[in-house]
Amino acid sequence: MPVTEIGGALVADEEILQRAAEVSASVGAHGTVDVVLEAPSGERIVLDPHLGGFVLRVLDGLSNGPLSITGLPEQVTTTIAADMLGISRPTLMKRIAAGDIRALRVGSHSRLRTEDVLRLRDQDAEARRAAFEKLRRVEEEADIRD
Repeated sequence: MPVTEIGGALVADEEILQRAAEVSASVGAHGTVDVVLEAPSGERIVLDPHLGGFVLRVLDGLSNGPLSITGLPEQVTTTIAADMLGISRPTLMKRIAAGDIRALRVGSHSRLRTEDVLRLRDQDAEARRAAFEKLRRVEEEADIRD
């Protein structure tokens, strides 16, 4: 059997891992392609781009070694939130104090809603893109070349 379940974990055999590597190599892990599932009834289901992209990332992960997939909890610690944002914990604490993101107190510890952390991550990424684009325009206007 190509996939077996052991203790709640799915374990893929070499055939599945090889096929995952082939698909990943031909499509690319971050490509935007339609992923279509065909039900036993013959019904074709086209996955939305986000879910299709997730499937492609799973195939890429399988082809590169052991893979673990888990959902995110509703709340995360400041350490986990800082990792998700790509910043240090002290920097996150400064951003909490500045009101950039709201933290909930649980006893003597702070927790952040995962949804808020992901939103801030997206806002930070957009701000970086906008700053880069502004810099690019300034360089073009000043005719700066490498």
